[in-house]
Amino acid sequence: MLSAFEFDKRWREIWVAGQGSGGQEHDLSRAFALWRFLGKLDFSKIPNILGSLLEPELLVQLLQGFSHLLRISTQANLGADIQLRDVEAQFLVALSALPKCQRFETSLMFLDEQERSCGERSGLLDKGLVGKSTT
Repeated sequence: MLSAFEFDKRWREIWVAGQGSGGQEHDLSRAFALWRFLGKLDFSKIPNILGSLLEPELLVQLLQGFSHLLRISTQANLGADIQLRDVEAQFLVALSALPKCQRFETSLMFLDEQERSCGERSGLLDKGLVGKSTT
């Protein structure tokens, strides 16, 4: 099983590499990197993997990562590489597992308005998976 340290290291490498100039080729490259990592994670074990590592920044990045994957997988013909149904299935598992992380509620409290909006758009805050957000 992946340790919190390994998760953090890999995630930061992927996330930082994905920042920068846009363009379709960059978007696809980022999507493949995200999927190679997120697609292989057993999100049912993410509360144990992350332990107390979950911070607001990481929570938002994970949601943005899935959002990017969902957008790319619906817009591009990626063949067998990234299937929309696989991304959706993994995202649903993530949405049900993230609220079980130790610092989830604390992380929610520290989200700013834009970050909270990302959580609401993802369905994490408005589908009954967690209580309504408080400001």
